[in-house]
Amino acid sequence: MFDEEFTVVPLVLSLRQLTERHLAVNIQSFLMFELDEKFQIRPEQRAGITTDCASEMVAATSHGLFGPRHACIAHVWNNVVINGLSLWSPPNVEKFPIDEASIINNESIHSIGGDEDDLLDDEDQYAQQLNDEEPQENIHLASSQHDQIQPTGSTVVVLNKKISRPFQDEFLSEDDEPVMIQPETRLITLVGLLERVFNLLSRCRQLIQDMRNIGVVQTYISMEIGNGRGFTVDMVIRWNTTFQMLDRLLEHQTIIDNVVRRKFNGLTLVQTNRLKLAALTPDDWDVLRALHHVLTGFDSATTIVSASHYPTLSDSFWAIAKLRQILISKTDPSRYIEILKKTALNYLDAYIQKHLSKEQQEGMLIAAFLDPETHNDMNKNDFAKAMEIVKQKIGKISTTTSTTASTVSRSSPASYSVLSKKDTAKQLMNRLAGINTNQTNVRSMSADVEISLFSNAIKTKQTFKEFWSTNGHSFPRLAALVHRYCIVPATSVASESASSISGFIARKQRSSLSSRTLRQLLVLKYRKNLLKFQSTDQPSLFQNRQFQSLSLDAAGSSSV
Repeated sequence: MFDEEFTVVPLVLSLRQLTERHLAVNIQSFLMFELDEKFQIRPEQRAGITTDCASEMVAATSHGLFGPRHACIAHVWNNVVINGLSLWSPPNVEKFPIDEASIINNESIHSIGGDEDDLLDDEDQYAQQLNDEEPQENIHLASSQHDQIQPTGSTVVVLNKKISRPFQDEFLSEDDEPVMIQPETRLITLVGLLERVFNLLSRCRQLIQDMRNIGVVQTYISMEIGNGRGFTVDMVIRWNTTFQMLDRLLEHQTIIDNVVRRKFNGLTLVQTNRLKLAALTPDDWDVLRALHHVLTGFDSATTIVSASHYPTLSDSFWAIAKLRQILISKTDPSRYIEILKKTALNYLDAYIQKHLSKEQQEGMLIAAFLDPETHNDMNKNDFAKAMEIVKQKIGKISTTTSTTASTVSRSSPASYSVLSKKDTAKQLMNRLAGINTNQTNVRSMSADVEISLFSNAIKTKQTFKEFWSTNGHSFPRLAALVHRYCIVPATSVASESASSISGFIARKQRSSLSSRTLRQLLVLKYRKNLLKFQSTDQPSLFQNRQFQSLSLDAAGSSSV
């Protein structure tokens, strides 16, 4: 909710573990009890609810009982990155290039929107599925790691059943070998590059785990890195972890190359061979750098919208527009970057049209128009469309036609001396006409006039809080739209970050703290926000608030 100075104040309403099944009807009943009976937040006060893309969350919140449902932008971007760049599964030839019809409603559930326990429990099945879906043409090319090590220096020959190659080429995947043999005739295809990305990331994850598990190697890495950032492994259920893993791999590329080639004392033959087989060629590093370059924009965009102390719906519109500009630009010399940008752009457009409702996209447009930090960055088409929508919205908002105010003569007895003869004559004529001069009739501004004055005022470089705390009374109908749209969070990160205080260990059911301790910690964490409303809103915190917006995470905790 907003305070009197247009500062976003996040509050945790509930933190409750659903003992029943995570069905839509159970989640909906829980939310209805919290809002209707416990906190008495009226339906007209509910600006919207932001959830992830899990099927039960969508079914529970899509009926308008809690205001318009907004899909979590961070979850949508995560699905774009995971599926569009093949971070965790090999590419499906039938889905490239992607179109909107190829995205099913439940596709995102298995990547991020679904319950984390289901994702973790299905890891073994996922690995088996990948083996079952291996293309038949690659089966003949597969061989064991022991057989791949060839002590001879013979020329590489690609056959239908077996590959014979020198030791220095043994680290290349099957897709890389033709590229290295005939670089002058290589043809980089989208599916081929995505398969290579998937294979490289799998090798990098295994390499990091091996380096962590081998004590001698871990000691060497710790001495080389010192107080710097160590290696980390990404997770499918958390966005941006793949970017962080790549960022540290590229930062310590020299250390990686030394580890796979250095002869460590005390290593078994199996450990030595595993490290050697994980070696990356210069071209492999180029692919990883290209992937890192594309993910950088998504990482920055997620950072911008993953906040709870300032409006983020307008920032989500701005971030999506900037992401499209980044992905459309063709200033990069690398062919790898160009291809990865193209597929990421296709998935971004398709997923936005599929998962973001028309009402959500319209709300993002209005919020961007009303936010001084994003208003001036809108292009002409978006600006014209937003202005037309805002005119329609404020045209439906009633305004007070007259206001009662004390005249200068009533507030100060000495003010009669400063009145001109003209003003004195006007007051006399008003009294003779029976008009109360203590009541001033104020003609309400038309929608065009209010927007015109707003457009001139918003050109100044001010933050959202500075502008609306100063000009909120000057544009009452636009301020009402600000309370209605700008308060909606773009992501459900706020409620998820509130839950993170519980110290989750791998799964949400494995908390290191008791439920009572968790509740007390959350109250202490958000106590300073409650104190802001304690003196003015008692006994009810939400009765006099114009709009509140909710965000809900998979654990079942909701926050305003």
